[in-house]
Amino acid sequence: MDQGIDRLPAEWQDFEYRHAYASAANTQGIAWQVRVNREQRGLSREALAGTAQLSESDISAIEDPGAETVDLVKLQAIARAFDCAVTVRLDSFEALAKASRDLRPEVLLVSP
Repeated sequence: MDQGIDRLPAEWQDFEYRHAYASAANTQGIAWQVRVNREQRGLSREALAGTAQLSESDISAIEDPGAETVDLVKLQAIARAFDCAVTVRLDSFEALAKASRDLRPEVLLVSP
């Protein structure tokens, strides 16, 4: 097993657990980050939808932390509305665990 994984909590030693965690962390993290950035900018879902040229239900779906998928094209439209970038990258589970520890709104807020 990879040394980075060896340094993670015991439950992360299980292949299925860590991949399920990563999947949930991605959709939940995006949901929370979009909501925090929308709210901190004083935008309603309707206003963000208009700026991003999406429907209000698209915004609601992306802000749903229980969603199973996130549409990257819609997420890019939201990022454009926020005047920020979307980055997608492969990373280690150790990096994911570290990033998942601090989800305070001030950490999730992106300045344009």
